[in-house]
Amino acid sequence: MKALSCQYKRFVIFCFILTTCNFSAKPYSFQVIAQQVPFTLDYDGFRYPISKTKSCTDRPMKLEAYYDLMCPDCRRVHPTMVKVIERYKNIMTFRMHLFPLPYHNNAFKMSIAAHGIANQNKTKIWDWVDAVFSHQDSFGNAVTASLSQLEIQRRIASLGTYIGLPPSAVHKALEDDEMDSQSRISWKFGCSKGVSGTPTFSLNGVFLPAEASMWGFSMWRKFLDNLISNQLTKKGELPTGLFS
Repeated sequence: MKALSCQYKRFVIFCFILTTCNFSAKPYSFQVIAQQVPFTLDYDGFRYPISKTKSCTDRPMKLEAYYDLMCPDCRRVHPTMVKVIERYKNIMTFRMHLFPLPYHNNAFKMSIAAHGIANQNKTKIWDWVDAVFSHQDSFGNAVTASLSQLEIQRRIASLGTYIGLPPSAVHKALEDDEMDSQSRISWKFGCSKGVSGTPTFSLNGVFLPAEASMWGFSMWRKFLDNLISNQLTKKGELPTGLFS
């Protein structure tokens, strides 16, 4: 009798699941994935404008970075990445994905502004990254703890003057629901890749070890030069003027 009671309870739970889940429109697993990371026409992130003379598809190395614009480690490593990109510009593309961490209070706002600025003028996105990194300390948790959200937003908008944009343009981005949505999608994109901290790097879809966030230029150069010599040269695919 006790066994029958347990079976009955399982049956009731099973029926409850069937009646509360919608399996008709799409397979359930597909619904869950779609809710986590919406499908978009464009690949997530912002490509560094390293060259206009060669298409991205011609460069075999795809380096991607997950940045939080309020992360001190991202600020520290970015100048190194600029040097890396410049050295390997004939063979590499670089793409930044914004991944605002929840314990940096103003990171999500900076991400929204970045998406909005890129939407208004794509050439300004890297100027914005430099401007935020240069003034990062002014937007830390402790510094802005006593400020209202409106005052913080006003201060973020004032950074527009450093990249040739009026504060009203940045304020417009911060108030744009679509830019808010794009920022959330970028964050979900990072989550779907297993990203949990910044900066995080991947090369051709393979994630680098966590210590890569501490590499200086010499370490990046050693790693990439070894990769090139061990793989591309064996295939006879090393392009002329690789480091020019």
